[in-house]
Amino acid sequence: MTIQPASAQPVVRKPTLGDRVLQTRFFVFLRNLKIGAKLTIGFAILVILMLLGAGVSYLGSRQATARIDQTGDVRVPAALAASRAQADLLRMLSDVRGYLALGATSDVDYRASYQQSAQAFLDDLDELDQLAPDLDLQNQQRLRELRLAYDQWSKLPDPLFELHDDQLDREPAYRLLATDGTTYAGKALIKINEMITTYPIDKAPKIDDLGVLQDMARFQGTFAAMFSALRGYVTTRNRIYRGEYEVNLTDNQVVWQRLSSHRSAMTNSQQQQLDDIATNRDSFLRLPDQLFVDVEGPHWREDLYQFSNEAVPQAEMMQKLLNDLVVDQHGLLTHDLDAGRQDLNRANLLIVAGGVVALLLGIAMAALSRRVIAGPISRLTQVAEQIRAGDLKAQARVESKDETGILAETFNNMTGQLRGTIVQVRREKKRADDLLEVVIPIGVELASEKDFNRLMERIIIEAKAFCHADAGSLFMMTDDKHLQLGIWRSDTLTDSRITSKSERSSRDKRLFAPKSSTVPMMPFSGVRSSWLMRARKRLLAAFASSARWVAVSRK
Repeated sequence: MTIQPASAQPVVRKPTLGDRVLQTRFFVFLRNLKIGAKLTIGFAILVILMLLGAGVSYLGSRQATARIDQTGDVRVPAALAASRAQADLLRMLSDVRGYLALGATSDVDYRASYQQSAQAFLDDLDELDQLAPDLDLQNQQRLRELRLAYDQWSKLPDPLFELHDDQLDREPAYRLLATDGTTYAGKALIKINEMITTYPIDKAPKIDDLGVLQDMARFQGTFAAMFSALRGYVTTRNRIYRGEYEVNLTDNQVVWQRLSSHRSAMTNSQQQQLDDIATNRDSFLRLPDQLFVDVEGPHWREDLYQFSNEAVPQAEMMQKLLNDLVVDQHGLLTHDLDAGRQDLNRANLLIVAGGVVALLLGIAMAALSRRVIAGPISRLTQVAEQIRAGDLKAQARVESKDETGILAETFNNMTGQLRGTIVQVRREKKRADDLLEVVIPIGVELASEKDFNRLMERIIIEAKAFCHADAGSLFMMTDDKHLQLGIWRSDTLTDSRITSKSERSSRDKRLFAPKSSTVPMMPFSGVRSSWLMRARKRLLAAFASSARWVAVSRK
């Protein structure tokens, strides 16, 4: 066991940053808390860290989940509904156009198909209206405009269907030809036919009469061909029919001039009929210019004209609104997916960062707990091991006011008391050993020494050496319980007349007169300290016992 001397200077360690941090008010307050409170705070911090990590993870994933939910609940359904509405609108247009172009056929019922497409389109609009509260303001405005446009557009197909079913209403050129043209042409043909049938012919016809009849027949044929060509042109817009009309018109014009040249040879009734034919023919010939304008103009088919100029523009506007809605929702869908992906990445980063922060805080808390709780206990254990090894000067450092500080203070008090007890035991042992070193040899000499005066001198010398005294005296107890001075010795107070050793010896011998006066027994008094007084009393008692034993032996 190695015990450092009390005079050794302790090594002063330079305080570190951690030591300065631990000296702050917070850590001093924390260090002075009870261990139970420290553990409670530690577990509370762990719970807070767990809740913080869970909260960070929840907040990070909540935004991504919200975007994904919005994508699944709003963006995708809106884009799909708008796309379906576009397809249904195109089918409605196709059905209306097909009916206007082909009418009711045995293969396809365009009107029934239109009704189905219109109902599907309405269902798509209703779905978009249900999603409207979750859309932005721009798309909500688009839906309102789309609803208004469809309300106006839905009023067009049925009138167009009815217009298409009435050819006279749907085709102005055909109506003009079928009404005025047929009237004028019919009257002219009827009159020319009457002229042919009523024209007088003798049994031996003249050449001129045959020529007139031939011109009437040719007029009738070319005029009927003109009418037929016009009807073919207004119904088909095929320019071949127009060319045919123009050829027949030229022939009819030539024939009409020849017939007009025979007017003077005709009867009054025939002249009247020829005038009626001329009137109807002139009225009829004024119609083709208007017919050509109507056929070759935009109003050739009024149903198609209204469809192209009213239904199609509104349908295109609805298509544009739906297309903008689809494009916008597709862009928002892509943006939300990208944002959701970024939110998930951010959530992962937050989770990782939160885990790292929690790990660092856990490590810091573990280090702090080790420093505040485990450190003092470990150092106190080391001090206990030093004391167990025999180093009673080891002191436990009182670092706080908690249980470990109280234990360290109690430990220091215990070791202090133990050191005092051991010192006292060692002192008493040394005294006992010193006494034995004096008494035992004296006792041995008492058994062998015959010279009583020399024995008294040896006792006083050893007593002085044991008590570190300058002078000493030895009294003898008489039979009547009185003390009798036996010998007195001093190293400094000497008789001026006795200087040599022999003289001092003779002086000491004179002190042991056998008939000296006695003094009453009284408590021993002196000027020594208490421990010296106790030692001298013990020596006197031992010497007195030895003296009695010697006296008894001598007797």
